[in-house]
Amino acid sequence: MANSFPSTPRTANGKTDIEILPGARRSDSDEATFAQSDRPYTHKDSSSDEHAYAFYAEHGPPIDNFNNQKRLEDDYAHHNKLWWSRVRHYIRDPAAEFFGTFIMIVFGDGSVAQVLLSSSPNLDKANQNKGEYQSISWGWGIGVMLGVYVAGCAGGHLNPAVTFCNCLYRGFPWRKLPIYACAQVAGCFCGAAVIYGNYKSAINVYEGSPDRRTVPGYSETATAGVFCTYPQPFLEKKGQFFSEIIGSAVLIFVIFALKDDNNLGAGNMVPLALFFLIFGIGATLGWETGYAINLARDFGPRLFTYFVGYGHEVWSAGNYYFWIPMVAPFIGGTFGGFLYDVFVFTGKSPVNTPWLGLKRILRPDIAAVREEMLGKPKDADKSKSGREKVENLEFVCRTIENLLLNSSTDAGQSLNIGFLAKYFSQEDVNQEAFLCRSSLFERARPEASSGPLPRTENERQMSAKLHCLYGVPIECHGRTRSGWTYPHACSKVYDLRNYTDATLWGPFREDGSQRVDWERLEAIMVILGHNIQNFSNRAKGGVKPIWSNPFQGAYPKSFKNPLRKTDETSHVKEVSSSLEAQDPFGVTGTWFRVVCFLDYHELHAYNFSTPDPPPGVPRPALDTVEAIRLIIMNIRVTKVEPPGEDDHQSYPVVHFRGSSRSMHASWDPNANSTIRGASLCGV
Repeated sequence: MANSFPSTPRTANGKTDIEILPGARRSDSDEATFAQSDRPYTHKDSSSDEHAYAFYAEHGPPIDNFNNQKRLEDDYAHHNKLWWSRVRHYIRDPAAEFFGTFIMIVFGDGSVAQVLLSSSPNLDKANQNKGEYQSISWGWGIGVMLGVYVAGCAGGHLNPAVTFCNCLYRGFPWRKLPIYACAQVAGCFCGAAVIYGNYKSAINVYEGSPDRRTVPGYSETATAGVFCTYPQPFLEKKGQFFSEIIGSAVLIFVIFALKDDNNLGAGNMVPLALFFLIFGIGATLGWETGYAINLARDFGPRLFTYFVGYGHEVWSAGNYYFWIPMVAPFIGGTFGGFLYDVFVFTGKSPVNTPWLGLKRILRPDIAAVREEMLGKPKDADKSKSGREKVENLEFVCRTIENLLLNSSTDAGQSLNIGFLAKYFSQEDVNQEAFLCRSSLFERARPEASSGPLPRTENERQMSAKLHCLYGVPIECHGRTRSGWTYPHACSKVYDLRNYTDATLWGPFREDGSQRVDWERLEAIMVILGHNIQNFSNRAKGGVKPIWSNPFQGAYPKSFKNPLRKTDETSHVKEVSSSLEAQDPFGVTGTWFRVVCFLDYHELHAYNFSTPDPPPGVPRPALDTVEAIRLIIMNIRVTKVEPPGEDDHQSYPVVHFRGSSRSMHASWDPNANSTIRGASLCGV
């Protein structure tokens, strides 16, 4: 495969990167231009060409926690042997929603309790009137804001209607809707219980007796309104329903706007924006019905009041008003989300499909419905999808290079990197189709594996290149030991027949073209990843694996040298700006070097104790234990010279020197020494 830009392997800053060195970068935009113009979900604006959405412009939940998900999974991987860590891994999202709604009710119902109960004429004047109506709006606004912060890892929905609309319009898994709804109702129930326990004495004073508990419409000293909503007496059923629908529609419409990255959006300020949203709804639409706009916020506390003695009136009050806050938020929220997607939103939504999404209802795809409800397709569908995907290997490889080339330098903010990481990390079919098609996986592949292998050497090189760019070694193909890639990677790397003048004694093709042999690099990456993981396990977490974030270091300017020391005692002194400016190879810095090697006798026996296989036939798999050295190198540029006659005339010759220190083998003279040399382009 002809490379679209030169590439060179490099070990640096705690990671062996495949550093991409583009000849010219078109822009700093994080949008990627696809080679095919018929890709779905494209748009045009006045300032750019046609771009394809590399990631949903709206991520769904009010808090977008995608960038933290991989880090959380890595954290879990380090302590998944603890029983509570395994339990928490599965209950974390509903638990976060539980405590988020709990905090919301504590602040919301607490503000209502303080305003209402402090107005009791039975209190001393000094203790009366500790708030007014706007205090309630403040309390609910702050409660929602803090609740979203608490439940941000789960999306910060706090409302079954919000979860429902995210499932309907933003691809949130339907299977999570009942779990979230139950957690939200339970959180509100417990929050009401805490407020009741805190204000029980004040409720006794306001009601006039410890044994008296009354509901609005049945008593002038009713306190049930502290916990759930009741309509104004003059409001008819139509007015009650309309008021809740309007409030819910405004809620979802604005939430979708706050999370629309193709609109102005609120970014990390979404919780604060939600504070103003709830405050505004309460200040403008809240008087008539109490602006429940949330099944959990109303039903959970209402159920609690029924259990503590407020009687059946909690259900019959307001001409059986209780069911309206349970139904109207879903209708109003659906309408608000539909309005926003029809007139404003340009990202992935059912509304932006044929017939405004009605085709999915009138002519449903049963397989798609099963996948959406269960979260994964059946095995037959998965294997079929893999066969179809692998046919597009060349296009996918070209597109991923384009996405990486146009990624922003900050991986935490790059939509392209986030999309690619999610595309490969959460989809086994995609890994199988595109990353596991080299000869390395062909040797490790079980006989019953599904899907065709690439037909040509060019396709195998493309798959290996994608695996190298992905950067997280895939060490096991299948569930059995026979599917391990490590022994076959050792066979490729330690077969001395692969190192000749034609390959420049390195990871280059055997045809003498000096093109990168991506399958060789893939094998090296697997070996290094395997040994670093083993070293980390022996060190009991003292040294963490350095390959955990997909595509890290595989896009322009993503590698940054660590801060250099400037004091006189530093091992690496700051070079002059003029000298550093002439360093095109980025030599100066602190580098992390990983060295793996076989014992000499084992290497000799593997290569020379038996007759060589025929040309093109690999040696048998080598399942062994290698030695490893983790080395820190401090290097500085000492001199920059013009290129010689045999050097590339576009780059200077950079001389350097420094020190090499092993992190764990101070006795090894090969790892602990001073170093010096010259860096030549192409050598």
